[in-house]
Amino acid sequence: MKNSIKMLGNLLFIALLAIIGFTTTACPPEEVKQDTITISAILGVTAPVVGQSSVSEITPNAQYHGIVSWDPSSGVFDADTVYTATINLYENEGWTCKGVPANFFTVAGATATNDADSYVIKAVFPKTGFNTFSSITEFGTWLKNQRANTAETPFTVKLNIASLGGSSSDDGSVGSVVKEYISDWYYRNYRFVILDLSDSTMTSIEASAFSGCSNLIGLIMGDSVTSIGNYSFYNCGGITSVTIGKNVTSIGNSAFNGCSGLTSVNIPAGVTSIGDSVFNGCSKLTSVNIPAAVATIGDQVFSSCNALTAIDVDAANVAYISVDKVLYDIAKTKLIAYPAGKAGDSFTIPDGVTTILDNAFDGNRNLTGITIPASVQYLPINRFTGFAKLAGITVAEANTIYSSDNGVLYNKTKTNLIRHPASKTIVNGTFTIPSNVTSIGSYAFAECGITSITIPSNVNTIDSYAFTSCANLTSVTFEGTIDSSKFGNSNPFPGDLRAKYLNTSNGGAGTYTRSGSTWTKGS
Repeated sequence: MKNSIKMLGNLLFIALLAIIGFTTTACPPEEVKQDTITISAILGVTAPVVGQSSVSEITPNAQYHGIVSWDPSSGVFDADTVYTATINLYENEGWTCKGVPANFFTVAGATATNDADSYVIKAVFPKTGFNTFSSITEFGTWLKNQRANTAETPFTVKLNIASLGGSSSDDGSVGSVVKEYISDWYYRNYRFVILDLSDSTMTSIEASAFSGCSNLIGLIMGDSVTSIGNYSFYNCGGITSVTIGKNVTSIGNSAFNGCSGLTSVNIPAGVTSIGDSVFNGCSKLTSVNIPAAVATIGDQVFSSCNALTAIDVDAANVAYISVDKVLYDIAKTKLIAYPAGKAGDSFTIPDGVTTILDNAFDGNRNLTGITIPASVQYLPINRFTGFAKLAGITVAEANTIYSSDNGVLYNKTKTNLIRHPASKTIVNGTFTIPSNVTSIGSYAFAECGITSITIPSNVNTIDSYAFTSCANLTSVTFEGTIDSSKFGNSNPFPGDLRAKYLNTSNGGAGTYTRSGSTWTKGS
C-alpha cells in the first residue's frame, strides 16, 4: 500500500514539472570513436587487360569497402584505350576519411588521385595494349566472341603470322575472318577492326587478301612485305588509313580501288611500279606523292579521285614529272592525270603533249573550259565524260586531227562529232547536229542536259553510249536512215529508242518522244 502511494506521488511530481515547463530526456548515447583510415592501397582494381571484364567492386578490408565505375564504360576492355576507374569508398564502423590527406590512396598500375578528406579516388591507367594473336584460327575465335562495335570504336588487332592465308574468299584466311562480320545486317552484329601486321613475317599482301572487307578500318604492314597484290584492298570502303611497309617495291592492279574512305597514302621510296586503277574510286584522297624510283604507272590510276587536288613527283624521278600538280611522262608528251579536285575553271593542255590517256580528267568537278593544242594527236576513248561543269572545248587551228566549233569537239573535217560538253549552254534545250556530220561518236552527248535533238540525214553512224545518261532527252528527230550494223547496240540512247527506230514495220525516219523508258514515234 505504501509503495503504491509512493509511485502515485512520483507521477504527480513529474506531471507538475511538465506543467511548469520542465522536461525530461534520456541520457545521450556514448559517442562512437572514429579513427582516420590508414590503409592506402586499394586492392581488387588492376590494370585493364584487353578482352577481360571490368570489376565493379574493390576488395574490402577492415577499414572500408567500395564500388568502381569505368570511363569509357566497358563490360570488356578494348585495345588501345585509356581507362579511368572512379572508386567510391564506404568506411566501416569506427573509421573515417576525415583526416586523410590529398593523394593518399594508391591503385596498382594507375596514377591515383583524391582530395583531402574525400571518399572518391580517380585512377587513370595507361593505354591498353593490342589484341595479339599468332594464328589466324586464334584470331577468328577471339573475334567471334566479341560484341558488336562501330567504325568509330574498332578493335585493334596485332597479328604475328607468316601468311594471310589467301584471298578474302578463301576459308581460313585473315580476310575471310574479317569479312564474315559485314553481312550480319539484321542483328547489326558488325566487327570493325584495325590490323597491325608490323611484326608479321609475310613478304606479300596476297591478291584480293581483303577484297570486300568494308569493315576493315586500317592496316599497318610490316617491313617484310615487298609487294601488294592485285585487288588486295578492293572495295574496302571503310578503310581510312594504310601504312605501307617501307620495303614494298610494287603495288598491283586495283590494289586500293574503291577505298572511298582513304584520305591519304604514303608511297614508300622503294616502289618501282604502280599498277592499273590502283587508286581508282578513292574519292576522299586529296594528294599523292610519287617517289623517285617509280618507273611504271598503269592506266586510270587516279580515276574518280574526286577530292584529289595535287599529284607531286620527286624531282629525281626519270620517268615522270609533275607540272602545276598535273602528272605527265618525263618528256611531257603524255598527260596521265589531271587531279579532279584541282582548283581553277580552265586548263590549257601544254603544247608538246601528243596523247591524253584514258580517264585523265575523270571526275573533274571544277573545269568549265579546256583548250587542246596543235600537238595533240590522241584523245581518250571516253572524251571528257565526267566533267560536271565543262561548257566548252577549244582546239588550236593548227591541230591536224581535231577541231572545234562553238565549243563542240569534232574531227578535223567536222564529219565526226566527238564531244558535246555536258554543261554547254543550249537554247531551249534543243540542238541540231550540223548537216556535214556523218557519225556521232561514243559518249558524244553523255550526261548532256539537252531535251531535244535533230539528227540530219547525212548521219549514218551512231556509236554505243552516244547519248548515255541524257536524263532530260525526250525528243529525237531522225531525218535519215541508219543501218542496224552502224547503230551502236550498247545504250546509244536512254530507253528503247534503238529498237523502236530499227523496227521494220513502223520505225525509221521521224520524230520520237519518250515517256519513262518507252519511245513512241509520232504520226
